[in-house]
Formats: sequence, C-alpha cells, structure tokens
Amino acid sequence: MNTKTNAAFYYIAEGYDTKGKALMGRQSAGEGFFKGYAKHAGVDTFYCYGPEVQQFGHFQQSLTQGAGSEKNSVFIPFAEFSRLQEVGCLFLPGPNLSDDAWVRRSFDSRAYSLCGVTHTTATQRIMDSFGALLVDPVQSWDAVVCTSTVVKKTLERVVDEYASYLEERMGVRPQLPVQLPVIPLGVDCDRFDVADKDSRRTLWREKLGIGVEDIAVLYMGRLNFNAKAHPLPMFLALEEAARRTGKKVWLLLTGWFDPPVGEALWREDAKKFCPSVQTVFLDGRQEDVRWNIWHAADIFTSLSDNIQETFGLTPIEAMAAGLPVVVSDWDGYRDTVRHGIDGFRIPVWMPEPGSGEELAVRFANKVDLYGKYCGTVSQMTNVGIGECIMTYCRLIQDQELRSKMGEAGRQRARAQYDWSIIVNTYQELWQELATRRSRDSENAPRSKGKVAMPLRQDPFTLFQEYPSHLVTGECLVTLQGGRIRGWWEKIVSSPMNRFLLTENRLLLTKEEQTKLLAHLLARQTATVTELTALFPPQRQSVVQHTLAWMAKTGMVGMSEAKQKEQ
Repeated sequence: MNTKTNAAFYYIAEGYDTKGKALMGRQSAGEGFFKGYAKHAGVDTFYCYGPEVQQFGHFQQSLTQGAGSEKNSVFIPFAEFSRLQEVGCLFLPGPNLSDDAWVRRSFDSRAYSLCGVTHTTATQRIMDSFGALLVDPVQSWDAVVCTSTVVKKTLERVVDEYASYLEERMGVRPQLPVQLPVIPLGVDCDRFDVADKDSRRTLWREKLGIGVEDIAVLYMGRLNFNAKAHPLPMFLALEEAARRTGKKVWLLLTGWFDPPVGEALWREDAKKFCPSVQTVFLDGRQEDVRWNIWHAADIFTSLSDNIQETFGLTPIEAMAAGLPVVVSDWDGYRDTVRHGIDGFRIPVWMPEPGSGEELAVRFANKVDLYGKYCGTVSQMTNVGIGECIMTYCRLIQDQELRSKMGEAGRQRARAQYDWSIIVNTYQELWQELATRRSRDSENAPRSKGKVAMPLRQDPFTLFQEYPSHLVTGECLVTLQGGRIRGWWEKIVSSPMNRFLLTENRLLLTKEEQTKLLAHLLARQTATVTELTALFPPQRQSVVQHTLAWMAKTGMVGMSEAKQKEQ
C-alpha cells in the first residue's frame, strides 16, 4: 500500500474544465492541478466528492487523461460526507471553508481536514469568506493555500481588520486558526517543453505569415480590459519599440473576448495605438492554438494591472516553453519572474493606501458591480510605459539575451513549478494537517445538547411552534388508506409524492414500509414508539419521518395518545 497522503477532491466539473466557452484562470488552474495530481500523486485510490454521480463521470475521464491510464476511483456523494473520514482531507478548489466546516461539525470536526486555495481575492463573496474564518468552526488542521505572498498579505489584512471590528463589537479579539501556506500554481512542463518545438515554430509562423527575422510577442489570456489587463501600455510600448528598432513586430493576442461585445474595442484600439505592429487575434480556447502558439513567439508579455489577478499562470507557461517574459511588477508575478534572469518586471504605480474608501463603499453598496469596481481601480493603476519601451527594445534587438532568459525560465519552471513539485508540496501540507488533527485542541468543540449549526438548525426544532401537534413516541398511528391493496403504488405514481423515496437515508424503503403497514394491519393502531422498535437502531431515526410522510399521503392517520384516567 502507498503511504502518500491523499485527499478527496470537491468536484464540480465546471471548476476543472477548460473546454467551455468561458475559459477562466481558476478553471485552468483547477484542471491543471487535478491532472497533475493524477499523474504525480502516487496514491492507490482517487476520491471524488460531489453532488451527483454525473460529476463522477467527468472526474474519471479527467483522471484517465491526467494519469495516462485508468485508475481506481471512488465516489463520495454529498449525502455521505462522513465518509471523507476514510480519506482524511477534502481539497476545495476555492478558499471558502465555512460551509464544509459547519457540515463537518455536525459529524466530527476531527474527522478530516479542509484545504482550500485562493484564486481572485477581490470579490465580496471571497472577502466575506476570509472574515468567516475568524468565527466559523474551522480548525488548526485546516488550510487556505495562498498562491502568492501578496495574496497572503491581502488575506491577512482583511482578517486583521475584521478581527479589530469584532474586538470592538464583542470585547474579544478572535484568532485565525487555519494555516496559510504559500504554494504556487503549477504547470505540466512536458506539455510546453517539447522536442519538436522548432518544427512547431516553423509551422505556426508560416501559417501566420511571420518572417524569419520578424519578432513575435505573445499575450495569452482573457481579453478583458476591465477585469484582466488593460492593453494600452502594451500597445503603446510595442508601437514605439517597433519604431525605434526598425523591426517588424507581431502581437499575437491569444485568448477570448470577455465579454464578446468587447471584440470591436480591442480591434479598434489595436489599430489606433499600435498601427505599425502586425496584430493577430487567436482563439486560445482551441486546443491546437492553446498548446502550440507559444512556439511561434519570441517574447511573452503580460502587463497585468488588475486587482482580480492574484497569481498569473501564463508567465509560468511561457517560461516552461522557453520564452523570455516581460510582465508587470504585480501580485504573483513578483514571486515567479526573476527580474533580469527569466525576463523583466515593469514597475507599477497605484494611489496610496487610504485614498480609495469611496470605491469600496460604491462596491459594497452595488453602485459599482464587480467588473466596474476592478476596472475603476485598474484605470488608476499605471504600468511604466517608458520602462516597457526600453525593455521591449532590448529583447527585440538581442537574440542572445532572449535565448539566455528563455533557458533560465525553462529551468526555473522545471525546478519550481512543474506539477510533480507542486503536488508533492500539497501532500506534505496534508500530512502536516493530519498531524495537527491528531494533536491540536479543537476550536469551538460542540457542547452536549447544543446544535451543531446554529444558523442551519434541525427544521423540526427550529419551526416547532408552527404546527398544532408534534409527532412524539406516544402518538397513536392508525391504519387508513394503507389497508387498501395497491394504495402505496397509487400514491407514489405521482411525482409530487415520491421524490423523497430515492433517499433511503430520509425515509424507510418500500420493503420496510410494507413491514410497518403489515404490523398496523394486524393491530389497527400502534404508538410511534412501538412502530420504531420494529427496526434496527441504525434505521430508527427515519421512522418518524416516514410516518409523517405516510400520514401526509393518507396511508395512516395520527392522533394524540388518550389521557390516562385519573
């Protein structure tokens, strides 16, 4: 048996699939990590945790693609979440641990660890989830993986300010119990660093009409100036670099227009601001383009200036393909690109802290929705165009430097960001969490008699004042329609009556109900306690539910127990 630490994947296909119309960074990261895990984890069994078995089919398909062969896999449906104890850890493709922490508390907070990962940190929902880490039942054996050092600082800043508020409100400052390791995203280096890159380069350059002496600059990603990267600095700098160097420069804008109506703006501004540059738009969602266009380029660039960006996967992919990179000195790029070694980082300027509270209020009050909020901040953030011009010129004119930086980046991607490295780092983290789970004190242990989820209580407790009567053990159950042959089948012939019957955990099975009705047929009337005793302990909890359902459908009737004579 393998002893490598394992985790179940919280699996909704949309979060692990890049083949849809909308290709997002989180999807690319999710798909890459899962397939990288399939290839490098070295575990005996892969676990899928999902809402329905259809998700498991996608899971198995992706697992086979990643591993290169069929692997043993197990499906754990949401309804059977306690089985996650078998695995010991649940990996979530986002940073929100709260919902699953509350569910886990209804069973046992020590049963397994939760491990989430950050993507964008700018949405209200995500920032709310950071604050919830201070008050919800997360534990020291849980973790939110930060993909970059700046993301960790952002998360800590949100939590620190919210902790200060809670201290002012409650008189006690809560502490953040979860772990916040910094683990970058990864890439499958073998997919970019291919033996036939020269032939692919020739093929694609000929297809696009790029000359041997021409310089092709590649941008890969969503084409969205409000929520990804504003293209103006890139347009202006490349136009001036082409003029100064006298080289024929191509700009390969590869991705997809988000929203599609933005296509006209991109095309118009490219002509307006870099008319001397041969601009080509390519659909990065097409498999052939997605994996081969790298080899047609001489330089990769990504001048991100948007707060929704937290890591930036494409510069790593470019490095894996052996391209020198020109990026903004922004967020995760600062971790991944070594200035002057793998490429260059261009300085970025934004207004000083404390000057944007009105923007935050407008966002909170829905005056500005998410895209407008990010776009407004981007409009006030500037990438150094002068430095960018000089950098482009330097790389355009120096083939030896391009080769040297491309090789340095290729080696760095192999050594630091290949999924074989990242997967191992995750498994080491999960082992550390398992150790903490066996050793550390539990945060907010459940007290005897107290509900597990105060804001998600048992509905029969929460709404107990609604009905005129409650079904107790002393209630009398009398056979009614259930005595008529075929009554059960007639009742469940309507979808209005049978939708609960697929959940054996909620109602007795047909066979069990037949047993209960037979007992009533022999006695006409019985107490709930008497009927409950007909079943083994593990099935007794659903007897009341079933009797209430049977009364609703007219199979049985209910009445209060007769008062004892004085």
